[in-house]
Amino acid sequence: MFRDFKTLTLPFSTKIAVVILLLMSVAANLVLFGWGLMRDSSSLLSSTIELFGVLLPVILVAVVLGRADSGVSALKRRTETLYLKVLPPVLAGVVDSPGDFYAPGPRVRAPAAERGGRVFVNLVRGECHADLLLAAPWRREGDTVLEWKMMLVHLEVNVGRVNFSLLIPEDRLAHGRGGRAGRRAMDGQAFRDAFPHTLQGASKAGAVVQPEKANSGYTFLDELIRRRILGVEHLVLVANKFLSDEFLWDSASQLYFAQDLMFMLRAFLTERPDLFVSIPGPAVPGPEAFARALAGPPAP
Repeated sequence: MFRDFKTLTLPFSTKIAVVILLLMSVAANLVLFGWGLMRDSSSLLSSTIELFGVLLPVILVAVVLGRADSGVSALKRRTETLYLKVLPPVLAGVVDSPGDFYAPGPRVRAPAAERGGRVFVNLVRGECHADLLLAAPWRREGDTVLEWKMMLVHLEVNVGRVNFSLLIPEDRLAHGRGGRAGRRAMDGQAFRDAFPHTLQGASKAGAVVQPEKANSGYTFLDELIRRRILGVEHLVLVANKFLSDEFLWDSASQLYFAQDLMFMLRAFLTERPDLFVSIPGPAVPGPEAFARALAGPPAP
């Protein structure tokens, strides 16, 4: 019942009727108030003030409900918020930033995290799918970043289900297997050989302690697909998992999903960093730098 109320939407004609009735009530109240002033009638003035006191909360409730997110448009806006506000700051921490040890105490606050990474999103308004390009600081010398790793993923958030895709340049995956990708790469064996621990952990995450669908692990498909991005063929590992029915309104579920995704991407990068594009230099590389590096040969 509560879920139905959250997505409640009224026909346009009903909204117009409510607005007209409220305007008529306010107009009648103002006319009576003016008439009371002209007649110097304290009883009439008192009645109009009481009527306005009754109308005021009704008007406030109508304004709040009229401006509130509801229906399909609300779901789309909540999905957009997930891509643009929830995921980027969490996924920017795919690589741990260096920090000092300190003794916790009642007056000691944890220092703010220095997220050195950057997340680029190509979400189109109203859509539920987007590519995410992660620039992660991989090698440092003091506070200076010497090398960045670029990760490209595709997400499809369909209210109560998410489809996850990890994209690896085909030549790099074949290079990592000694140039023998072939049919074995297309049936997913190349990915299983490259990321055995990550795939095993992501598949079983949450299934032992809390087996309900909202906490289920990812289900990885056996067959890979191909996708051409920036003129380069990529092999795509596809996985999916179910989300809770309240996911788009539940901040805890969204944070859990974002952090769980960040840990999985960290595991992918840590297990086989050689499969991801490297870009040297201290500046954060953007999509243009990624496109130039992608066109170059894989590192030996």
